[in-house]
Amino acid sequence: MAEGLSRWARILGCAAVILLCAFAAFGRSLWQGFAAIDDAFLVYGNLAIRGITLSTLKLAFTTYDPELYIPGTLVSFQVNYLIAGLHPWIYHCTNLALHAANAFLVFVLADRVRRRSRGNEEEERGNGGSMFPAIAAAVLFAVHPLHTEAVVWIAGRKDLLSTFFFLLACIAYISSREGHRRWYAASMAFFLLALLAKVMAITLPAVLLAYDLLIERRRGWSLLLQKIPHIVLSMLFLIIAIGGKERILSGSSLLPSALVAARSVVLTLQKLVFPVGLSPFYELRASIAVADPRFLFPLVILLMLIGLLAWLWVRWPACAFGLCFFLITLAPTLFILHREGGMFLASDRYAYLPSVGVFLLLAMAAFPLGKALVDRLPPITPLIAVVGIVILLTSLSTAQTRVWDSGETLFAHAVFLSPASVMARTALANVYREEGKYPQAFNVLKEGLRYRDDPELHIGAGYVYAATGDTPSAEEQFRSAATMEPNNPVPIFSLGSLAEQRSDAKTAQRLYEQAVALDPSYVAARVGLARMFKYQGKLDQARMQLTEALRWNPSAENARMLLEELKK
Repeated sequence: MAEGLSRWARILGCAAVILLCAFAAFGRSLWQGFAAIDDAFLVYGNLAIRGITLSTLKLAFTTYDPELYIPGTLVSFQVNYLIAGLHPWIYHCTNLALHAANAFLVFVLADRVRRRSRGNEEEERGNGGSMFPAIAAAVLFAVHPLHTEAVVWIAGRKDLLSTFFFLLACIAYISSREGHRRWYAASMAFFLLALLAKVMAITLPAVLLAYDLLIERRRGWSLLLQKIPHIVLSMLFLIIAIGGKERILSGSSLLPSALVAARSVVLTLQKLVFPVGLSPFYELRASIAVADPRFLFPLVILLMLIGLLAWLWVRWPACAFGLCFFLITLAPTLFILHREGGMFLASDRYAYLPSVGVFLLLAMAAFPLGKALVDRLPPITPLIAVVGIVILLTSLSTAQTRVWDSGETLFAHAVFLSPASVMARTALANVYREEGKYPQAFNVLKEGLRYRDDPELHIGAGYVYAATGDTPSAEEQFRSAATMEPNNPVPIFSLGSLAEQRSDAKTAQRLYEQAVALDPSYVAARVGLARMFKYQGKLDQARMQLTEALRWNPSAENARMLLEELKK
């Protein structure tokens, strides 16, 4: 009894340490507002999170965001809304609590995997069942700067929530392997919740298979048969996910995506080891070729990593499991980096769940490495090393959290790190424009032209000119962008908007129709087209456009308001 109480006391102490570390690293976010990226679309401008009703639940479970199917995440926003409306602190508080809970689950998972791995019986007798490797891995996870985007960004909730249920599903499955059969059903329930939070959780069956092969040392076709329910759920949600990503996936070609995927794996590992230069944009618009060292070297490193996995599989299976966890959970993110006309090397939030594998690897490697050093270093050395690393990572996380204080600080930081990034520059220019800082907006866009003449820079300049009332200059910029990129509907829609402002309804309608033809999901263009039909008295056609707009985005408030007007 006393030994059991002692163990639970240690576990509660570990939980308290993890919570304090998470707060020290990211607590500043509790005083921040909504971010300038997607928070408007997913939270304070999203009708689907305004309370919990049959209508809002239907919106959450029957729509994309517009690319991801995340009803579980939207329901969590609904709960936040019931508690505190649209005050950002409740959303940040939930994110921080989820992150601390995830760090604790990393501790539990690392400890359970270590105890189940072959040879732990001897290790337990030699070290008294030390929890130090597991708690060290959990604390490092709790304070790592690479997690800033997922924790501090309210829209990053989907990664936090999905990871929470993913880890619970893993732990429940391990419990079922220990003879507690009821935990298998719990694993399935947690897996379903993880998928509803974010479809990236579809990799769970592969992770569980790796666990059985490497930790439990089981073999045979029965391993696959036992996971058929998990696989069926994965396939179902994969089909749902493809529905939201269809346009993105169709725009990707295999070889460039594979080369970018290799570079993404290496970049993610680099940011885990050296978490500096973190940005919301890792944009890539250069040509992609195998002969290019920027892609060839990462491809070689990835092949070496696979070789390391094969070696660990034989020599250190528990460490191999951590590496498998990393590669398996990162895999779904590697072929969706082609979007919005550009390629993206990586995204910090995509590393949130995969990083668990790296910390598991560290925890599993602690004992064999510790045995090799035990006679050469003082026993307190590992503790001093971990505390030093935690202090360093916490300071970096605090600084990175400060970057998210406002849209201006976030995008200015991104421009500083990557001056050639068009997305970072246009985002910063939009912030300056909304704040009425027109000279600063023009300067940011003009400096971008030194790197390349990109149509997005002209579109951004057009928005600024339009805000200042210089319509001819705005039209000139939009026309330049349309000439440079004829299949881009944004400058065409923007020209239509200017035509509507000067009461040229015929030209506006033609341009709106052209924008919709290029992108049927362009909600703003459909709403503009509906207004043109309304002015002409073609109410049925106006309703059709608005209905179609709401099919693409049921939370489009301007479409709903106009549709209500037409019903009167």
